[in-house]
Amino acid sequence: LAVAVTLFAPILAFGTSFFGQDVSGYVSPVGVSLLVGAFMFGIGMQLGGGCASGTLYAIGGGRTVMFITLIFFIVGSTVGAYHL
Repeated sequence: LAVAVTLFAPILAFGTSFFGQDVSGYVSPVGVSLLVGAFMFGIGMQLGGGCASGTLYAIGGGRTVMFITLIFFIVGSTVGAYHL
């Protein structure tokens, strides 16, 4: 992360093109959907016992009960990707 920020901060600051592509930050306003989604994500993490990487870590450590969380994570990701 530190390397990426160090390399891309000057590129974004100058606002020029990089490898032939226009460079700009992707900024959008905070809306109700973001707030509701963040709240639902937090509730889901608490109910599921961890986020995606935590779930994979727990399954790798032998906690088979986390397979339920993984299945619903896959289902939610698939529905979200289809909706997008």
